[in-house]
Amino acid sequence: STQSTGELITQQDMTVIGWYHSHPTSSPRPSQHDIVCQSVHQQHMRSLDGRIDPCLGVIISPFRGQSPSSEMQLFCVMHTNDGRPVPMHLEYTCMWDSTISQELAAEMRAMSNLYSHKPTGVKLHKHWKNNMTIFQKMAESLKQKAPKDISDNRFVDILRHIVAKEE
Repeated sequence: STQSTGELITQQDMTVIGWYHSHPTSSPRPSQHDIVCQSVHQQHMRSLDGRIDPCLGVIISPFRGQSPSSEMQLFCVMHTNDGRPVPMHLEYTCMWDSTISQELAAEMRAMSNLYSHKPTGVKLHKHWKNNMTIFQKMAESLKQKAPKDISDNRFVDILRHIVAKEE
């Protein structure tokens, strides 16, 4: 439930800064539904303790077009004087970690194990496009965001270990 999730986040001294979802095969541009959801999330974030906290909407498009990399857009919603919500594209800069910690790798492995058994889970060994599997597509997308001190091949090996039962 939302309440138990909120309590867990508080116990772990973490802060919610937004939400994400995917447009698997289409543009990461916010739909009308996304704009409404973002407005609701922003209102909820404001009402938690009276402050105006940031609430980022993130849309990921992992399988759009022929590109092996994924597209991502961050946005928030501003309201016009007459109350209409307008999506605002956010520019961002990534700060790279120097390594993938053992703790992060373990969390990623646990998440992979959890979802690999779900009927709706993505089967990473299946064909995607252009003689690529879904795993290869995922690895290609994530390599761009990998710590800079890890070679591309080493990063793919780490991913393969994380999702070993799948790949």
